[in-house]
Amino acid sequence: MSTSQFRTTLSRFLSYFVIAGMLARFGWLTMVIFVGAVAALFVFQWLCIRTLIAVVYGLILLSLVGLPLQSNLD
Repeated sequence: MSTSQFRTTLSRFLSYFVIAGMLARFGWLTMVIFVGAVAALFVFQWLCIRTLIAVVYGLILLSLVGLPLQSNLD
């Protein structure tokens, strides 16, 4: 990791802590933000962002198409 990448990553993590301080009432939300940031460091090493976005949108589309097919949504 180069120096500029390290500084960028460090500044992003520090910004997450600032956001967590502002959202301290919602503890679960700050934890999800932090876990997502850590996961992104590793996921984007293996997957291209274009591929990841296509997969996520595909899953959302499948979920939305599948909702009307469920008979017991009451």
